[in-house]
Amino acid sequence: MQLTDFSKCIEFIRLKEKMGVTTIPVLPRVKFTREVIHRREIEEPNQEAIQIEEKLKKGTITVNVQEIIPDSEGLLTHKGRKVVAYIRDQRRGIDSFGSQYRYHLYDCSTLQQMRAEGRLTRYFITKRNDGLFLVHDLSGYGVQKRELELELCQNCIRELSYRQLYFSPFSLKKYFDKHDSKVPKTIKKVITETEIQSYTPDQEDLSREYRKAANYHCQSCDVDCSDDPSLLHLHHIDGNPSNNKHENFRVLCVDCHSKQSYHSQVSNPQKAKQQIREIQGLRHDQGIPELFMG
Repeated sequence: MQLTDFSKCIEFIRLKEKMGVTTIPVLPRVKFTREVIHRREIEEPNQEAIQIEEKLKKGTITVNVQEIIPDSEGLLTHKGRKVVAYIRDQRRGIDSFGSQYRYHLYDCSTLQQMRAEGRLTRYFITKRNDGLFLVHDLSGYGVQKRELELELCQNCIRELSYRQLYFSPFSLKKYFDKHDSKVPKTIKKVITETEIQSYTPDQEDLSREYRKAANYHCQSCDVDCSDDPSLLHLHHIDGNPSNNKHENFRVLCVDCHSKQSYHSQVSNPQKAKQQIREIQGLRHDQGIPELFMG
C-alpha cells in the first residue's frame, strides 16, 4: 500500500513556513516593457514613374488596351501622362517617301474601331517629340528597323480642332509642352518603426506579469492554476498594497493567501469561498494532499 507523502501536505507546508524552516521563494524579476509604434512619412524618388518617363521619351512601350486611357478631354494617356500611340509593325504602305500609317493623340473613331475589333494591342506608345517613330518595316523580306516621320491621324485632327486643342503648324514638342501631365517624380511612404519602452506598471499589470513569472503555480502549495489564473493572487508580504517592491511580492492561490498573517479577510467574500473550494478540487486532482478539507 502506497502511503501518503505528508511532506507535500498543505498543513505541513504551512507549519514549516510559520516555524521559519522553509520560506516562500522570491519571484523572478519582471521587466515591464511595451511596444510603441511610431509612424513617419518620407518622400522618395518614384523610380517606376522616372523609368517609364525616360523610356517613353527615348523609345516605345508596348501596352494592352486597358493601359491606354483617354482623359476627360479625350487625349490619350498612360499612367497619368500624355502619350502618342502608333503601329510599330507596318506591313504595307511604306516606301522611300515615308509611311501611310498615322499616329494618334486622341481617342478618335479609328482607335475606337480598333478597340471594338480587339486590335489595340498592336499599338505602341511613346513621348518622343522629334516627329520620328521607330518602325518595323515588314513590307519586304525580314524585319527592317527604320525611323520614319509619321503624320497625325486625320480623325484625331478633326477631334482636336473641334475641341480647340489643335494648332498649326503642329509639332509634338509644342503639344507635350502645352498638354503633358506632370507625373510626380517622388512618392510619399509611411515608415513604421517599433520601439520597446519601459513603463511603470499598475496593479493589474503587476498581478498579470508576476503570475506569469510564477508559471501560474502557487508558491506555497504548488497548485497549478494555469487553467484559471484568477485563482491566484499577488500577495504583498508586508500587507501594504502600495509597497510594490519586487521583494514584497509572492504569488499565492486564494486559499494560501487567506492563511497569511492579517489576510483572513481574503476568504470572506462569497466568491473567494467558492474559489477556495475550486483550489481544493485542483489539489485533489493534482495529488496535493490535505488533512482537513474546509
